[in-house]
Amino acid sequence: MITILGALFHIDETNIKDILKKRLQDINLQETEKEVQDRIQKSIKTPRPVFQNCRCQKYRSWIFDPTAVLDKDIVDNKGHILKKKGSTYNFLQHTRISTQLVFIDGTDNDQMIWALKQPCSKIVSVNGSPIDLEEKHKVPIYFDQQGFLCRKFGITVFPARVFQEKNVLRCEEISLEGVEVKS
Repeated sequence: MITILGALFHIDETNIKDILKKRLQDINLQETEKEVQDRIQKSIKTPRPVFQNCRCQKYRSWIFDPTAVLDKDIVDNKGHILKKKGSTYNFLQHTRISTQLVFIDGTDNDQMIWALKQPCSKIVSVNGSPIDLEEKHKVPIYFDQQGFLCRKFGITVFPARVFQEKNVLRCEEISLEGVEVKS
């Protein structure tokens, strides 16, 4: 038996499914899709800058040693140990890198002109549109996504370059003060 202790009222509330259906109908899906595509294309054409306004004022040079300590045994296809866990390995003892990496702020025309004059180099931009630079200068331009290479090598100002020197890599940040960079 149910005992009523007060007045009962009907709950007058819109169903959440109906609210969501209405909102979806109100959204212009084609317009939203176009906006998303435009944002993606813009981020590809002009990636988020790694560094901005970081022009080198004073030359600096250092060595980057890529020697690694192996965290597991390296074995051949028959299970024979080639290198034991804990031993060191430097790939530069077995290969020569003939190209240098040249890092620039792609929005700085002087740095771009300087980079184009560097022999045997791959140009890596940390700011600006690598696609626009590539179209303008007719050379491949790479982009240091999220600053991975700059962090790895310790580069903080530009232009900079990295090249092989015996079994290590030489890193240089170069000031363009007094350097002729006319095209």
